[in-house]
Order: sequence, then structure tokens, then C-alpha cells
Amino acid sequence: MFVCYRNIKTILQSCDSTSKLVISDLGLRPLQIQTVFRALQCQNTLKVLSLPGNRMGDNGLDSFLKVCNTLPNLSVLNFKCNEITAVGLKSLSDFLQNCETPVLKNLMELNLSYNSMGDSSCQSLASIVTHLPMLNTLSLSSCDFTAKLFQQHRISLMESLLNCQLQNLDVSHNQFGMLGIELLLKTINPVTMWSLNIDSTLTSTPQSYFLLHIQNFLSKDKCSLQDLNLSGCHLSTDHTDFLVSIPIAGKSLTSLNLSENPKLDNSVVTRVLEVASTNNTHLEKITAEGCGIVSPLDTMFLDAISDKLMSDYSLKFISFTCRNLDKVDVDSLSQIWTEHWKDSAQIQISSSLVRLSVSST
Repeated sequence: MFVCYRNIKTILQSCDSTSKLVISDLGLRPLQIQTVFRALQCQNTLKVLSLPGNRMGDNGLDSFLKVCNTLPNLSVLNFKCNEITAVGLKSLSDFLQNCETPVLKNLMELNLSYNSMGDSSCQSLASIVTHLPMLNTLSLSSCDFTAKLFQQHRISLMESLLNCQLQNLDVSHNQFGMLGIELLLKTINPVTMWSLNIDSTLTSTPQSYFLLHIQNFLSKDKCSLQDLNLSGCHLSTDHTDFLVSIPIAGKSLTSLNLSENPKLDNSVVTRVLEVASTNNTHLEKITAEGCGIVSPLDTMFLDAISDKLMSDYSLKFISFTCRNLDKVDVDSLSQIWTEHWKDSAQIQISSSLVRLSVSST
């Protein structure tokens, strides 16, 4: 079956010049993956190994462990959606812990999302984080985690996270519920964490005590969080006071994602922008796609965007969906954005989607 993927040979041959290997969504099984790993042995220049959407499983992961000590410069490892279980995760943990000489010492990004590893993985995760000294990005989206992940070994995980350089954590689409996210916030280090994605991790409408935990985390001394994703968290207009407090509590926060909360309407986005502008917060990016914003956009909504543009920390990105978007709204938004950013203004408006950004050049 391996011969069916003729481009793999070409990709492997290019590793020396590109320093990366990307083989996506081919459903390669353990024996086929083993052939790829054997071909990678002693690739000293390889920096990126990305194999999402294959079927390596725990056996395939074992094949990788047999050659990873010959890949000293690997900095990005993407095994997303590869049928890896808690067994494979423990194999990785044990391997890193028992190696006489450090391996993967330059690894900065690890993506294990969409692998069903489950709640018995806490100790393995703690050990992996401990033994990857350069790790700054960890993606664990949709790994079948719940609040039970923290029932055992949470202290070990907390100690590992406190003593590592992890800056970006994605735990989206795990059914943690309010208790699980509360425990997660007590586990991660607010001083080093830059980006936290808890998209679709709540199983019900958040209560006030839970929202207070998020506020307290953002308010911690030297909290460095810049990017917070609260998409799909059952937020509504009832949570307006909490949402407007986020840019104030999170003094380093520059990006807030509120997408896929259909009960958030025009008034909520308006208030967040107004408070962010009035209090001169660092918030520069807000996303509200799949929320309940509807046309016509009133003067308060448009003025809130304009005022944030004029603040010390100008709005640089706003993206939202708007039902029944009409030409008057399109023209008004385009005018406001272009008047401020002039030639740097980037405007994408199609159907119900509005995306206003700034070019990097």
C-alpha cells in the first residue's frame, strides 16, 4: 500500500533541503509509518515532523521512539489525529524519563490533539512536560479529557507546568466542565502562559463562581496571558458584566475570542469594546463569529469600534458574523476602518462574515 503514495518518496528526499517532513491525511498505518521513520534516521537537519491524519497508533509511536534520538534538532512534532492512546502517551513519557542522554531537547511544539488518550494521562503529561525543557506550545484538543483528569497526579502536573517554559496551551473540545477548567486554572502558570484555548470545554451555562476563577487567574500578579479563547462556552448576555471585566483584569490580554456563543448579541460586543477603550486596555483583537450579532448595526456599535481605534492600543482585528448584513452596514464599517488604517486596512466582507484587519507591511 505504501507504493500508492508516490509523492512520499519525493517528500522524504526533500528533507535535507527543507528541514521538514509533512505527510498529512493519508491514513498511514503503523508498518507504513515505520518505513517513514526508518528513512528519517540521522536526519540531523530535520526541524519539523508533521504527520497529522494518519493511523500510526501506539505501535507507530514506538517506531518513532526508536529513531528520535537521531533527530537532535527536531523542534516541531505534530502527531495530531493518529489513534494514539494513553498507552502510547505513557510509552513516550517512560522513554523520555529513562533515556540516559536527553532526547528531543530542542522540541518547542508538540501537537497530540484528536487522539483518544483519556483521563488516565495526567502523570504521563507531567513527565513529558518535565523532560522537554524547550517546550512552549502544547496542543491537546479533543483528547477525551474530563475533570477526572485532575483526580490523580494534578500536583505533579502543576509542578511540571510551574517549572517549564510552556506559553501556549490548547485544551479545546475536551468535556472538562466548570470543575475541570477550575482545576486547570489552578494547575497552569499565569506568569509564563501567553495563550489559552478552552473552546467548547464547558458542558453547561457557566455560573458566577466559575467566572470568578477566570477573573482571578487573569488578575494574578505578573499574569502574562495575551490570548484567551472562550468560544463555544455557553456564554450569553447574562454574562456581560463578566465579559467586560476580562480586558481590565487581564492587563496583558490582547486577543479575545467569543465565537460560537449564539446568545451573545450586539450589545455585548459593544460593551466589551467600550470598556476596553475607556480603560485603555491592551485588547487589540476580538472575534465573535457564530454569535447573535444582527443588522442593522446601531450607532453605539459603530462608535465603539471607532473609539477603540482611536485609543492608545488601537483595534487591529475584529471578525464577526452578522445576520441580514446590509449595504449601509458594510459601507459604514469599511469607512471607519479605512479612515483609521488607510492603506494598511484589510477588509473582507462576504455574505454574513465581517473581517477587518491590518496588513503587516
